[in-house]
Amino acid sequence: RYEHREVLEDINIRIEDGTILGLIGRNGAGKSTFLRLIAGVVEADAGIVAFNQQQVFDNPNVQKEVFFVSDDAYFMTKATIKEMRDFYKVFYKNFDDGRFYELLYLFDLDEDQSLNSFSKGMKRQVSLLLGIAARTKVLLLDEAFDGLDPLMRFKIRQMISDEVATNKTIVIISSHNLQELSDICDSVVILDKNTIQMNYSQEEFLNSYHKYQIAFASD
Repeated sequence: RYEHREVLEDINIRIEDGTILGLIGRNGAGKSTFLRLIAGVVEADAGIVAFNQQQVFDNPNVQKEVFFVSDDAYFMTKATIKEMRDFYKVFYKNFDDGRFYELLYLFDLDEDQSLNSFSKGMKRQVSLLLGIAARTKVLLLDEAFDGLDPLMRFKIRQMISDEVATNKTIVIISSHNLQELSDICDSVVILDKNTIQMNYSQEEFLNSYHKYQIAFASD
């Protein structure tokens, strides 16, 4: 809870290696708080958030295996992409320079560009680039596809799938858009009324929703 406002209650979930989990919920449902708990950014009022049986909060050895791409990307004042890379390399020891430059080329970005001049969508691309290049065991993406054009969304989904297939990464993607996650996630969790209302595999999820088109004869 934040002061007197309860955000999440009675959350019980286990996420296996090599899983892409979709986190669905309306604005204010607690998706960002859910991700911040897993990242160790905030501490749970009760219960345990653990990675490989080690508590996440206030545990640098675990937190270096988690990369959190926030909905509101934050970078150091006047930093360039290269300077942010150097900053993250201090903490993330598995940071992959080869992957970093491969993604720079894919995104058509210059490492010496200052991030101050970037739009929100471009800053999100840089955050995703750094998150994937960090090669952590857990990648958390908060509204990751907002502000990106369809081609870039397609490329990012491909990159995420490659990371999971190659490194058995756990990826959790939050969104309020069901359709956006349906073609990439292995399973889907729906947050509502402060807790998990539904936890489906991809197949169960798709079988639970049906679209009907009705045509009426004109007079």
